[in-house]
Amino acid sequence: MSQLQYHIVKLLDFIKEIEKNIPVWDNVLIYENYLENYSVSIKKSDLINLIDYEEKFDKLISAGYSWLNFQCLGIYQKKLIIVIEIPRDFSDERVKTNVNYSGPFISSETGKLSWDFDFSG
Repeated sequence: MSQLQYHIVKLLDFIKEIEKNIPVWDNVLIYENYLENYSVSIKKSDLINLIDYEEKFDKLISAGYSWLNFQCLGIYQKKLIIVIEIPRDFSDERVKTNVNYSGPFISSETGKLSWDFDFSG
């Protein structure tokens, strides 16, 4: 199991603590956000397939960032959409990167996780 796959499993474990029944999905797509702009508009063309992102993630996790955030945005056409938030600054020292997890937003109407994701552009 790659480091990226490991952290996706941990993300899903975190989400299952909130909601046991996670919808079915057949692929994972990654969006990388360097937190330069807090207002993010994700386009389909910005998404990277899990397999294609694994090598990049290996470099990120060992680059000296103090943290990375994994946020599950939801599911779009049976694709699990995950944002990896990366801080602007990193240390020249090789520090152990702390990975934080968050799930889809909670619906104000139902009080449950909102799994339906749609693109803004």
